[in-house]
Amino acid sequence: VRCCCPSLSVSQFTLAMVTSNNIPSELLISFFEESTKSLNDLKLDGDGNGSSRDLILDAQKRCLTRILSKFPGVSEQEIQQELRRLGSGVIYEANIEKAMKEMNDTARLTYCRLTLQQWICYPPVSDLTKTGQLPRKIIMEFLGLVQGSLKLQIVKDYLVTGKPMFDCMDQDLTKKFPQERLEWIQRILMMSLGYDADFGTEEIKRIFFTGNGEDVDPELLQLFQKTISEMQVGVTNATLQIQETQLNDTQEGGVTRIVSVSYSENDVSSTPFHETSIHDDSVQEEQLQMARQAAILQQSILAELLQMDEETRRIELERAKHASQGFQAKAMKLPPGEERVAFMTSISPSVQRQLLMYKIWTSTTEKHGGKPPTMH
Repeated sequence: VRCCCPSLSVSQFTLAMVTSNNIPSELLISFFEESTKSLNDLKLDGDGNGSSRDLILDAQKRCLTRILSKFPGVSEQEIQQELRRLGSGVIYEANIEKAMKEMNDTARLTYCRLTLQQWICYPPVSDLTKTGQLPRKIIMEFLGLVQGSLKLQIVKDYLVTGKPMFDCMDQDLTKKFPQERLEWIQRILMMSLGYDADFGTEEIKRIFFTGNGEDVDPELLQLFQKTISEMQVGVTNATLQIQETQLNDTQEGGVTRIVSVSYSENDVSSTPFHETSIHDDSVQEEQLQMARQAAILQQSILAELLQMDEETRRIELERAKHASQGFQAKAMKLPPGEERVAFMTSISPSVQRQLLMYKIWTSTTEKHGGKPPTMH
């Protein structure tokens, strides 16, 4: 069994396979499905020993051994040869691809969950790097970990309530805002990669915000921009849920339905990569008001699209897609720093609306299996 993860967002916990006369499709599907279930249930040892990767690999190996016992006609050597063909570009059967993708996604989330638990509950006693430069490989893995953590339900709950993610934690009363909580999670993830949290944060800011660092390659820049967007989504959605808890809809004269925010294109200054400012009640109210306005805007755009006839919607979305691709292409050509920030903040309201329209529609249809949602 091969498991590789130099970067969670690029190289995945993937077990490559190609069906052949000697290896039934049922074997591969059973392996992927059982691995998915096993990884969902995977927990750290009582003392927190062992790396997250090793725990995941061991779980997959145990699953493979159990599955092979049900297929006496296939040897371990044969299946290992098939599984080693990672990234071969071969097109698989649809049901096999689906099962493999689900296992890959589960493995990435399991890795994030175990990493957080290990460093929160059983922090290793080791020296963290505080000098030099942050290697590209570490940046890629860090961004992948941040993206993965935002998909964990325990993290989503923690951002909203401060509810303990693990039994070893107490209720967090010191960090009152989602942004502060996400920043703390980022610090944990940076330390899990062997780097001091303050040093890592300064390196991220130097490379992507100041423009004084080395040129950033397009792949790394695109991953960073995607991470920033997902962080903003996570913080905004958590803020919206806090708002819904604080507001009593019956006192507002009716039922309020807020659709969670799924996109934010610029405003990078609000992300936890920047220093946390001192918050007070007025700042919190301002954040809630911004979140409320963002949710209303998203609802109105989605409703507008759903009310269009199919041809009109197709034309509008094609224009929005063209605007989004053009924006991304131009932004990636600009050097990091003031020039790029100036470009991102200077786009017209009409283009901003097209960017938001395209992202809302693509994310919404993905959640509905590629089909448009229905109006309620």
